[in-house]
Amino acid sequence: MVRRRPVYFPDRDFLRRPLKRSLAARGPWFRIHPSAKSAIYFSRRSGGRFTPENSPFGVLYAGVNITTALFEVFGDEMFENDHRIRAFRWMNFSVSKVTIPRVRICNLANQQVRASLNVELGTLMGQEFDATQAWALAIMVHPSEVYGIVYRSRFTQKNCLALFDRGETASLLEAELIGPLSVLPEANAFLDRYSCMVI
Repeated sequence: MVRRRPVYFPDRDFLRRPLKRSLAARGPWFRIHPSAKSAIYFSRRSGGRFTPENSPFGVLYAGVNITTALFEVFGDEMFENDHRIRAFRWMNFSVSKVTIPRVRICNLANQQVRASLNVELGTLMGQEFDATQAWALAIMVHPSEVYGIVYRSRFTQKNCLALFDRGETASLLEAELIGPLSVLPEANAFLDRYSCMVI
C-alpha cells in the first residue's frame, strides 16, 4: 500500500502568530507576459499557484532568471505535450526585466521560514493548488501586510516571486522590455536546450 504524502494547510491560529519577513531582492526579476500587455499588471485570475479564488489582491509573477520564468509559464504544457508548445502562445508572449522596491515579503524558499509555518516544499511545489492558494490567502490577509511571496520553482528549484498589488505597488516597479520570445536568442536557446518544438 502506497502511503500518500501529507499536504499542509495554514494552522487555525495563523493570523495570530508572527510571520517571519524579509526584504525582497530588487532584482532584476524576469517576467513572461502577453506582448499586448505591459509587464506591470496584476491578475486576480485564480489559475496561479499563489492566486486564490476571490483574491483580495492581484498577483504579478516573475522568475529569478529567464529560464525559470519560461518554465513557470510553459513547463506544464511542454511536459504534457511531448515537449511541444503551442505557437500562438509562444509567438504572442514577451519577456521583460522587472525591478522591485525592497518591500517586505514572506520568503517560502527559506527553510527556516517554512519550518516556522509548519509547511514543507512538497506542499508548496505540488499540484495541490488548493493548498498553495490557501497559504497565499493566509499570507495576504496576515496583519504583517507583506507585499508578496518568494517561492521555489518546481521546474528549476530557483526562486520565483509572487508580488501582491497593495494599491501603490505598481507605481513602485520598473520594467524594461527585453523582447518577444519569437526573436529572443535566450528564448530560442531554451527551446534548443530542452528539445522543445513550437507548433
